[in-house]
Amino acid sequence: MKKIGLIFLAVALLIAPSTVKAADALTRMLHADEVKEFRQDQDALIIGQLMSKEDGIFTVKVCKVISGKVKEEVIPLRDFQYGWGTGEELQPEISDFAVMSIKKEGSIYKKVWGMFKATSGDFKTLKLITKEMRYTYGESEVAAVEWYINSRGKEDDFFFINDDAYVRRPNGQEIKIYPKSLEALNNIVTPEEQQLNENNKIKDSSFIKTGIALLLTVPIIYAVFRIKNREASKEK
Repeated sequence: MKKIGLIFLAVALLIAPSTVKAADALTRMLHADEVKEFRQDQDALIIGQLMSKEDGIFTVKVCKVISGKVKEEVIPLRDFQYGWGTGEELQPEISDFAVMSIKKEGSIYKKVWGMFKATSGDFKTLKLITKEMRYTYGESEVAAVEWYINSRGKEDDFFFINDDAYVRRPNGQEIKIYPKSLEALNNIVTPEEQQLNENNKIKDSSFIKTGIALLLTVPIIYAVFRIKNREASKEK
């Protein structure tokens, strides 16, 4: 059902006006692995660090590939500006970490849908910096990108009501992620951590069951021991 929905969405976006809004760019960026038309525009979504710049080309260390494929550990990237569009956002600086939607042209990569300055190269904990970034579009879509990255690309079911952003998690839980709710702050858990928590719950449950079984067994063993002692005493 999800694939059918994405196909209809792809068709709708292809016949839409040429001006692509942030919500459309968000969909194309997060679902490039699932829709052929989107995949033609984006090779990968990565976390990278800007190491140097020469003649308008950045040298970027690939910290993590979230979706798509990048074989190199270090890639050349054309000059870009942070945000969804071009010409109106903040310029990047050497040593910046960033989430990058990229496409390879010849031997050099370029920006595709969005570039977002990040606090680190760790996908689990990084935050996307929005203060003073002057993004062309609302921050709700940026919050969705941040959640997607923190989940290592596993949670991509977002919806928006006015300026608010929500995520629908694999277990059906819906969380308001922008503006960030207390629930969202307490629920930023990666799928791996969720699985670990589930495994721990199973282990805890098994431990409790074993403990209960032992508690029930001890009185029985004691009773049997007493009966045998009585029988031994009678025989004497």
